[in-house]
Amino acid sequence: MGFPLVRVEQKQLDGDLRELTFHQTRFLADGGVDAAKPLWKIPIGVLTPGQNGKKQKTTRVMTQFEQSFIFMGVKPGDWIKVRCSNRFKGTN
Repeated sequence: MGFPLVRVEQKQLDGDLRELTFHQTRFLADGGVDAAKPLWKIPIGVLTPGQNGKKQKTTRVMTQFEQSFIFMGVKPGDWIKVRCSNRFKGTN
């Protein structure tokens, strides 16, 4: 039995654009290798500072092993919270 493991990378683009790239693999508790490589549809919740102090919530669905999304209004140094499960994980 395995579960999806999502890794995220970020890149600041021009101005207030931030690109998040998500990578999906299968986690196996026994440390084994999965030859099947299943692909999950994973909902991704993203919370950003937004404009005028109003937090912006966005939801995307990851449908590929590697997928990028661009978020507007995220300045260099701004925080981002990503939710792929029942916990928020921050990137900065």
